[in-house]
Amino acid sequence: MSLSSLLETPEVVAPLRDLIRNPGLTPRPPVRVPSLGGAPSRMGTAFDYALRFGLGARFRATARANVAAGAAFMAMFDPAANDEALFRLHRHALRVLSRSPLRRQLTRAASVACFDLAGLDLLRRTGLYDDVGRTPTPEDLDEIRALYAIVPWEEFRPRRVLRLNPTFGDGSELVGGADADLLVDDCIIDIKTVKESKLHVDYVRQLVGYALLANAYGVDGSRARIDVRRLGVYFARAGVVHRFEMEESIAPADELRVLRHFLAHARRERTRIGARDPFLDMLGLPAAARRRVRTRRA
Repeated sequence: MSLSSLLETPEVVAPLRDLIRNPGLTPRPPVRVPSLGGAPSRMGTAFDYALRFGLGARFRATARANVAAGAAFMAMFDPAANDEALFRLHRHALRVLSRSPLRRQLTRAASVACFDLAGLDLLRRTGLYDDVGRTPTPEDLDEIRALYAIVPWEEFRPRRVLRLNPTFGDGSELVGGADADLLVDDCIIDIKTVKESKLHVDYVRQLVGYALLANAYGVDGSRARIDVRRLGVYFARAGVVHRFEMEESIAPADELRVLRHFLAHARRERTRIGARDPFLDMLGLPAAARRRVRTRRA
């Protein structure tokens, strides 16, 4: 269970149709880097890492441990996995990225490292090993480097705060997991490597959920509260950051009602899943991945 999975549940989404509005995006920015095929989720996750490491190289940024790191720990509970190989893969990818000239370009080696982290990330989030260690195709490498080349870096320059992959303290735990892509000052931004630069209502609901958790529970355990009042989507294939005021999507008077709605359904889902497993809780896995790991450990 996570905020994402909650928002895929009909009984959670139904009441939100009248409470969370889609401000839309007109005109839609044109696509500059088309998809060359391959696995969209893997490309999207790999580019997320490329962008975050690029931001870290340019601006002062606070980042929690990247999601891919948890995949190696997950392997300890799977007797069929080579956990040492996963640790080495993760360590090597971080070493390559730390030594790459990310302020200038995304090299081929750095691109491969981002795909390696993406494979581990998807393992952590889904429990599937399909993309771990899989060599990206030349088309994959050309595509991610083209996406990196059109990033409008100054659009992400913070005045005060830049956090990469932020979580929301107890709020993230209460909904079974919630981590945004970026927090720039008072704006939460989602990275979308989608084929069409369209602001879907699903994106808006997710961003509103992150903002409500951030405002109620804080960011990354920091005592300093950040009042998130703006939301944004970075359309990676267009190279465009689209920001909008939170009030365009939800009335301030409805914010507490929607937050309570999320928390109530998350509590019911935890009860439905059943007894908690401390090892799986430590890993922060979604429900589907928990079931797969339980099966492997049995």
